[in-house]
Amino acid sequence: MTSSDFLLRELSEEGVLRLTLNDVQRRNALSEAMLGALGTAFEEAGKDPAVSVIILAANGPAFCASHGLKEMTTGRAGDDGSKAYFAKIMVMCSGVMQGIVNCPKPVIAEVTGIATAAGCQLVASCDLAIAAQSAQFSTPGVHIGLFCSNPMVALSRNAANKYPMEMLLTGDMISAARACEIGLVNRALAEDTLQEARGKRQEARGKRQEARLHVKLPLNPA
Repeated sequence: MTSSDFLLRELSEEGVLRLTLNDVQRRNALSEAMLGALGTAFEEAGKDPAVSVIILAANGPAFCASHGLKEMTTGRAGDDGSKAYFAKIMVMCSGVMQGIVNCPKPVIAEVTGIATAAGCQLVASCDLAIAAQSAQFSTPGVHIGLFCSNPMVALSRNAANKYPMEMLLTGDMISAARACEIGLVNRALAEDTLQEARGKRQEARGKRQEARLHVKLPLNPA
C-alpha cells in the first residue's frame, strides 16, 4: 500500500476535510507510513485556506490499535537493540500528536471500534471526539510489562488525573459511555446517529478561522 492508500482524504465543498485511516488489515496501526501520512496531512491542512474543519475517522473494526507490532519487532534486529528505530517512531508519533494540537483548524475524532495505547492518544489529542457506543478505549501496556507514558500525557490533558491513572495501571478496556463520563470523548452515540459529528463540524466550520485559532491556542499551550 502507498501512503495515499493508508490515509484517505476527502474535502467537501464546505471545507470539511475527512481523513480516514485505511490500513484495515493492520487495524490502522500507527506504522511509520501511517505516521508519515498523518503528519503531512495535518501540516498541509493547517496551511490550506480551503480547509475549515478536519474529521479523523477510520475504516474497519479498529479505529487505531497503537503502533505496528510487526514493524516494532523488525526494528529490534538493529545493532543497537532497536533504540534508534524506537526513538525515530516516538519522535514521529509525538510530531503527529503535536501537529493536531497546533493545527489552526478544529480536529474532530470520529471513533468507531477500538482505540488502544497510541490510538487512544490519537483520540485524546483531537480537539473534539465523537464515539460510537460500541467503541472501546484502553492503554494496555501494563499487560506486557510496559507503561504507556506518551498516551498518559494526552489522556491527562483530557481527564482528571485519577481516571487516566486507572486506565494506565489496570490496562482495562473502557466503554464509550465511560470515556464520555471521564472527558475523553464529547459524545457516545448509536452507530446510526454518528452524523452528530457532521453537525459538530458544520457548527465549527461556521466560525471565523481567526476566532477558532484564538480558542485553540489558550487551551493547548506549547
